[in-house]
Amino acid sequence: MDAIQYIATAGCQWAQLPKQFPPFTMVQYHFYKMCDSGLLDHYR
Repeated sequence: MDAIQYIATAGCQWAQLPKQFPPFTMVQYHFYKMCDSGLLDHYR
């Protein structure tokens, strides 16, 4: 969740995620899963 928040606030692209976070493909996968499940709907 920290990586997703970083992308949202920094405005960077997935591939520009700093090395302190998991690989961007993993973060992106979980982000899309949360979007599809409606988990992030209240953040809009």
